[in-house]
Amino acid sequence: QQRVLACSAAPAPATPKAAEPVSAGLTLFPLTSAAVATAVIMYPVDVMRALTMSSAGSKEPFSIGNYYQKFGWRGFVSKGVLPEIAKSSVMRVSKFFFFPILCNQLHGKSPKECSVGQKAIAGALATVPEILMISPLEVAKIGMQLDTENKYKNNS
Repeated sequence: QQRVLACSAAPAPATPKAAEPVSAGLTLFPLTSAAVATAVIMYPVDVMRALTMSSAGSKEPFSIGNYYQKFGWRGFVSKGVLPEIAKSSVMRVSKFFFFPILCNQLHGKSPKECSVGQKAIAGALATVPEILMISPLEVAKIGMQLDTENKYKNNS
């Protein structure tokens, strides 16, 4: 009986393990948290944008000073803040949630296996459920932001 020992100077390269796919359920909480944080931070800017756009061509253009005198700091964060947070959160979460699903359904591939064109098609189609979900929230938000007569009692 003869034994043969093979020696090499370098160890055999380890085969890299494929990363396990992350489930949509595990990504939903961080996506939602990031979407809510972004909406809360950007909300005062959105209020000013909506008011500036709505006052274009009117006798009394929008002024931050006048708005502050009428509503105070609370007006910048209370006029339609809940619809805005809901809208922005739904918008961002749905886009990132539906994109990999659509890549798989349309092309039978994960997003990283898709070409740029395939990703563009899946991304464009991922906005359809987003638009359907956020349109009513956007209408409610703009109505509350432009309620300068306090018709809806929304300057708490």
